[in-house]
Amino acid sequence: MGKASSNPKISKILTHMEDWLGAEARLIRNKYGDKIILSKDGLRRVRFDINRPKPHNNQHMHVEHLVGSKWKAVDPNKKQLYPYDVPHN
Repeated sequence: MGKASSNPKISKILTHMEDWLGAEARLIRNKYGDKIILSKDGLRRVRFDINRPKPHNNQHMHVEHLVGSKWKAVDPNKKQLYPYDVPHN
């Protein structure tokens, strides 16, 4: 990832993502063009549901890990992460 930001909050988020996903994480896109950052070993991902947030109404993201053959939220209490100013629906 390695992108610098002049915003300290964004820099902190990028650092946490790189720590969790690893320096060799790669960017892929789903069939709707939404971005997914996948760890090199394919066991962890950060997914941004921007172009197609369905079944939800608003854009959000997920932080997930592979358990068996299913993607599960890292924090089961926060399956979708919304920006603070977006309704959670």
